[in-house]
Parts: sequence; structure tokens; C-alpha cells
Amino acid sequence: MSAPTDLSDVAAAYRLRHGDDKLARGTLEGRLLAGEPIPEVAAACGLTPGVVEAYHELFFDVRERLDAAAWVHLYAVGWTYPDEPTGADADALLRRAGYTGGPALLDHVLALFRDGCGVPARLPGLTREQVAGLRDRLQARAVVLVWTLPAERVHRAALLQGVVDELTDAIGRWPGGQEGPPEGLAVSWPALRRLADAASTGRGLAALWAFQAA
Repeated sequence: MSAPTDLSDVAAAYRLRHGDDKLARGTLEGRLLAGEPIPEVAAACGLTPGVVEAYHELFFDVRERLDAAAWVHLYAVGWTYPDEPTGADADALLRRAGYTGGPALLDHVLALFRDGCGVPARLPGLTREQVAGLRDRLQARAVVLVWTLPAERVHRAALLQGVVDELTDAIGRWPGGQEGPPEGLAVSWPALRRLADAASTGRGLAALWAFQAA
């Protein structure tokens, strides 16, 4: 490990490490755990390569240890998470996303924390790209539920995955230039919304089961 020489890079790295922005810190650490080259990490995080290098050398020296999964989880990612993670847990979850799923999953988890995964009440007016973005955030939420929920409640992730699969099928039948959503999505949208909200939050599941059983 070589010591950084530019003190402005060191100062910026220190502020990032000890500041309150867990999304920024978790994104940087997650991309380092994903094994991305320093210039790509810097570009994705809006930092200079010097700041990324300083952060890695001073606070998060993982690049030579990425093949040691047990070490990475113990010392870099972390093993434990709350049942219902919030923004306070974003850095830990972004680290795990980067290490286990690479940049693509990290980007989806980051979007989940930034934009949430609430399904809009109405489908009209949403574009194919907006629905695809929602689908990706719901997928990220399902992954986070698998990571965090106890076994007796992890069925919520399976329910949410069902919504993701429905949206994926609809997006596949929705050409980019098509004016409206594919036939059937508008009809199923209210039910998909209820299921997504209940599975994501854990609220209203009993009522949903009763409705489906009726």
C-alpha cells in the first residue's frame, strides 16, 4: 500500500469517510468491492481518481483481497442487517450489492434508496422507461428483503418477485415507440400495486390474503 501524496485528495477522502452521506460512501465502497478500476469508480461517483485512490489506501484497502470472501464479508461488507433497513443502513447494503452483484445491482439498490419503490396509483402517463426503472427498484427491494428478513417472513420477497416478473413480461411486450402500455397491464396495475406495496412494507398482507381467498 502506497501513501497518497496529494493532501487535498487526502482531505476529500477523510470528509467522505467521516461525513454523513452514507449513499456516497456506500456507493464508493461498493464499487471498490465490485472490482471496478479506479478511473471508472471515480467517474461513477463524481470524484477524481486521486480521491478514490486516497480513500482506498487510507480507509478501504480491499482490492487485493476480493477473492477472500470470508474476509471481505467480515471486515469490509458486514454480516448483520436490520429486518427493515432504512437509509441509515444504506452504506452496508450498497457494499453488499457491489460485492455480490456488481455495479448493476449496486446501481439498482442506490436508485431504491434515492427514489423508493412505491408504485404510482395510475399507470397512464408513465413511459416504458419509467416502468422499467420501477421494476429495477422493486427487484432491488426484493433482494434486500432476502438479505434482511428472518426466514419466516422472507415470503415477502417471493411475492415482490412475482410483481417484478409481471412487469418484466409487460416491458418485453412494450415497444419503445408504442404510445401506451401493452394490453392487460392497465387492467392488472391496481392489483400489482397492492401486492407490491404489501410485500415491500409488510403492511396489509393479511387483508390481501383475505381478498384473494374470497
